[in-house]
Amino acid sequence: RNGNIRDLRRQAVVIQYWRANDPLAREVADIFRRDFVAPENSAMTVIGTGGRFFHILSSAATRSDSTATRQPRWRGWREKLSFLDSFTPAPQAEWDTIRIMSRPIALSSADARRIALAAQGFADPRPSGRIDRRHLRRVMGRLGLLQLDSIPVVMRAQYMPLFSRLGPYHPPLLDRIAYEDDEWFETWSHEASLMPVADEPLLRWAKNRVRSGADAPHLRRFADNNRRYVADVLAQTKERPLAARELTNPKPRSGEWWDGRPLGAVALEWLFRTGEVGIRRRPNFVKEYDLIDRIVPSDIRARPAPTEADARRQLLKRAAARLGVAAIPDLIDYHRLPKRDARIQVDELLEDQQLLAAEVEGWNRPALLHPDAAAPRQISACALLSPFDPVVWFRERARRMFAFDYKIEIYTPAHKRAHGYYVLPFLLGDRLAARADAKTDRNAKTLRVLSVHGESGINPSAVVDGLRAALDDLARFAGADKWEVDGVRGDLARKLKRVR
Repeated sequence: RNGNIRDLRRQAVVIQYWRANDPLAREVADIFRRDFVAPENSAMTVIGTGGRFFHILSSAATRSDSTATRQPRWRGWREKLSFLDSFTPAPQAEWDTIRIMSRPIALSSADARRIALAAQGFADPRPSGRIDRRHLRRVMGRLGLLQLDSIPVVMRAQYMPLFSRLGPYHPPLLDRIAYEDDEWFETWSHEASLMPVADEPLLRWAKNRVRSGADAPHLRRFADNNRRYVADVLAQTKERPLAARELTNPKPRSGEWWDGRPLGAVALEWLFRTGEVGIRRRPNFVKEYDLIDRIVPSDIRARPAPTEADARRQLLKRAAARLGVAAIPDLIDYHRLPKRDARIQVDELLEDQQLLAAEVEGWNRPALLHPDAAAPRQISACALLSPFDPVVWFRERARRMFAFDYKIEIYTPAHKRAHGYYVLPFLLGDRLAARADAKTDRNAKTLRVLSVHGESGINPSAVVDGLRAALDDLARFAGADKWEVDGVRGDLARKLKRVR
């Protein structure tokens, strides 16, 4: 009724009790088997776990009074389990869990698409007036991060997700928020990304892993072999913010190289990945390194860091909120978490009902649903996406969710490219309906469309009309006076040329 997944969630009861062979455990289990579980809809599993004692945690039970006429098997649960009130478990006891739940939530493929796009902000209305920093903050709150990429074929990658959800805005506004006001900061999560500076404590575990050599071991080897040089680079950064080329001894081409780069750049990358320095940006996307203490406010730096396990659990929960419905690999990929431990933590989140099990039509993997995900009746999006937008950045998910087989062909030889050099997916409603290879010709102030390919099953006229509006917006956003279709590559190119 209100579009919230909690209305669709399965009915579940979880009881934690003292030892599986305890008489109390058997009595509780017998009560649930006899009086509460509908065999045709439910299953019981017994899972060993550690944890605190809960008399009862139950979304279904707490709703039993209002649903008693429709679900008589739940009537009277409070009285039947009243003997638990007097039970006090031994401290530090081994605990087991009886988990009684009905089938996973069933979602159609269209349900899943709408839930996923709503979680990504495409159900939010676009601003009707001037776009200001409040709108950019709102989208960052939805996405959690913006992936960085230096290739400005149309626009640099970090600007595009905001545009796709808000419409044309003034790109320097992002730079002011991130690099002048330090509300967002550059970090390594998913890939090189911008994230809210308040999230810095959640990422300290990743810096510790680099420092120990568990991640990026090549950087650890470099630091071990060049201790005095790395210390000197850090000392110079303490004196003033600087670019790699401004080091007193950057060890450029005529000097020493390591892994194909000057030693100065590698030393700064080590200091960045281990949290000693941060990055701001100068014109033309040039990195300027500064002490992290001058980028992350002191009150945030003073916050205690969560344990690695807790931080990664929080990141998984955030990924679930930002994806709406997902498979386990989707959650892991969002922040590029270690796979093995992440799967264990997903199981814990399921057990705590912070994630819900679901089945999505056509998926070959189990699905996970965030309890607070919105389920709108329709999505009215009309937007071109960056190749690095969270909707498409995990190619396996794009295929599973949208039947959209997508590959960045920048490094593919021109004669082998199927769709083009820098291809932008086109989102129309809740479908990825087409893809356009585009390039901003800054000298001619023209957005050039080099190819346009439609997906199977589309309405070509509707897609072309939507593309025309989306290209109008993108040209304005990229600072172009117009857009033009160059050539006739792709099945929609001639149609788009005619409506231009």
